[in-house]
Amino acid sequence: MSGKKTKDKWLPARVYKRSNGTYEYHPTTGGSVKIADANASQIEVLDAYEQIMGEDGTLGNLWAMYKQSERWINLKPKTKEDYLGAWDQLNKTFGKLLPRDIKSYHVRKYMDIRTARTRANRERILLKNILRYGIEYNWLETNPCDVVKPFKETPRDRYVTDEEYQRQYERVSEVLQVFMELCYICGARGQDIRILKLSDLQEEGLLVVQQKTGKKQLKMWNLRLRAAVDRALEIRKARLEKCGHESMFLIVTKTGGPYSSDGLKANWQKSKYEGMDWTFHDLKAKAISDFEGDKQEFSGHKSRLQMEKYNRTADKVTVIDFGSVK
Repeated sequence: MSGKKTKDKWLPARVYKRSNGTYEYHPTTGGSVKIADANASQIEVLDAYEQIMGEDGTLGNLWAMYKQSERWINLKPKTKEDYLGAWDQLNKTFGKLLPRDIKSYHVRKYMDIRTARTRANRERILLKNILRYGIEYNWLETNPCDVVKPFKETPRDRYVTDEEYQRQYERVSEVLQVFMELCYICGARGQDIRILKLSDLQEEGLLVVQQKTGKKQLKMWNLRLRAAVDRALEIRKARLEKCGHESMFLIVTKTGGPYSSDGLKANWQKSKYEGMDWTFHDLKAKAISDFEGDKQEFSGHKSRLQMEKYNRTADKVTVIDFGSVK
């Protein structure tokens, strides 16, 4: 087959269009295979690609297809980040295997070898999702992950006391103090506070959008929330004047940009006091635990069960106070 090859954005990985209009697939092992004529539509080209990949494609190829699918595009940024980390581990074991050759005992052995059991559960979920996608396109007939039980996870129950909160608060930087206060006051994750914009400062309160679920909550102003936001604005003003940049974000780094997830984690880790055994994410659990009112509404969780995973204090209930023992 002659002529230059070009790469249109819609073409799958390793599929190219020749100058004569025909389409060909280039396997990683070398060579090329014609998969469609010059007059083929996009759908026909994609169908031909899926057919040839279903016959000879590895899990790595299927993962590449999955990442181009609508279901991947619709995932939340945090979920995508978690899945990319999970794939780094899965790829080492399963990446070069044909999906139809992956059996349930392979998955079971893989999980048993993994020392990080929580991560193993997450990796199983991703593998299951990729293979389910492959079943829909006839890469395999059954999903080996269906019969493999995940490890039982013990819910985290670490409650951060007021004294522990204060001890850490007094030793961290000004900007981390702002992060702590906003996460605690609003019962929010760090990822939601990192991307707050000036436009989120509204007349009635602070608009917080949960990146994990897309849930929007207007956190109504009170003195403590207003004080935390005012302090963030002061730090922001000083940093932007010094670096000479503009920014749409409420909390900015010294160079004017928003904090990254890794940047926030790194700052938190180096500021921990000796013997500290709680995490930044535990602040959300402390907030939900401390809140007196409708905890589910405050947390923004869709179900009480989801909320209870963060509630680390005992429920206060009234007891019978009438009648008497005879």
